[in-house]
Amino acid sequence: MELIIFSLITIVATIAIVWILKKMLETYYNIKALRRSSNVTDETKKRSGIVYNKKSKKLEADEAIILPF
Repeated sequence: MELIIFSLITIVATIAIVWILKKMLETYYNIKALRRSSNVTDETKKRSGIVYNKKSKKLEADEAIILPF
């Protein structure tokens, strides 16, 4: 019985660690892309759409950087 409980705890802990590492890597790459975005002039890496600005109540261009994740 103790072996089954130990195995389940190990499996759950492993899944949690893998999920946390995945989220940390995605966050790292997103931050890295945002830091480089100020130097990027390539228009293909930016969105080209229209968004509604709630403060000014006008339509504006959306030129936000496209993040990897």
